Amino acid sequence: MNTKYGEWDIHFWLGEGATPDEIGAAAITAVQMDQALGGFPVQHREVQNHESSLFLSYFPNGIRYVMGGYDSGYHHVEGMFKDFKPRLYHCKGKRNVRCTQVEFKKESLNLGDVFILDLGPQIYVWMPPKSGRLERIKGMARAKNIAYHERNGASKVEILDSDWDTDETFWSHFGGLKAVKTIASAKDDDENYWKRTTEQMTLWRVSDASGTMKLNKIAQGELKRSMLDTKDAFILDAITG
Repeated sequence: MNTKYGEWDIHFWLGEGATPDEIGAAAITAVQMDQALGGFPVQHREVQNHESSLFLSYFPNGIRYVMGGYDSGYHHVEGMFKDFKPRLYHCKGKRNVRCTQVEFKKESLNLGDVFILDLGPQIYVWMPPKSGRLERIKGMARAKNIAYHERNGASKVEILDSDWDTDETFWSHFGGLKAVKTIASAKDDDENYWKRTTEQMTLWRVSDASGTMKLNKIAQGELKRSMLDTKDAFILDAITG
């Protein structure tokens, strides 16, 4: 370890599909590790799509979320793609770009973000003109990481930039070139993204004014600064709603 004695961090990460038993087991394991190290570590509870900056710094090429877990990154080339199912990843973000597996359908695409179409032997990085520069960089880096590190060069990466709306092979997986005109605009996608995020936000008040520590839900959705005061502590939860 490159850290000084006692300056340790323990992160336990919770996917959006984690069960209560799995969440509990992760927390218990973190406590056990903390105790084994003499109580020195700082514990961090990381939740999908809302990870801390420290946690994200461990993944310079961005995080990739996969539905239902993922097999070991080491595979033999022979038979690697025998039962492979195509995957579609959505790469979004300004500072910390996340690549999340989404449903394999044209409705998942939008004109403002980068998408990775993973067909196994062939990986496409789709970069429409409205996508961000950092999203493009991270999307290409993630695709190359899958191809060259996870699969030992068994996959070929193709970048779709100027030909984002004309590549027939790519669009054949989404109903053909005619599907281009049906893709959601960047504006609509961002509005929907921030609307979903805002609706999840919940404000909680932590107070011992009654003589015992209590946690009370104050509001959800549209929050205002006037809801805060200096007498108590508050928790802003953008995860559980």
